[in-house]
Amino acid sequence: MEFWDVDLKGVQQGEKYPAIYGRGKVGKWKLPANVEDLIEIETEATIEGTPKDGFATVSESVIKEAQYAFQDTTKTTTEG
Repeated sequence: MEFWDVDLKGVQQGEKYPAIYGRGKVGKWKLPANVEDLIEIETEATIEGTPKDGFATVSESVIKEAQYAFQDTTKTTTEG
């Protein structure tokens, strides 16, 4: 597999973000008991060789999806 570790808070170069790239193998993964509730998968991977530094293009839609706002433990409503 290919892996990117992108620093969205790092100093950009043009429209690209600082990143580390590596190739490796997924050793194992853990799925939730009910696969229909699949939201997150835990994985372990072994990177082959030395990861490489560079800059990666990340679309605004991917950034927006990766970011989320803090939510309190109480139920919120959209009504004013």
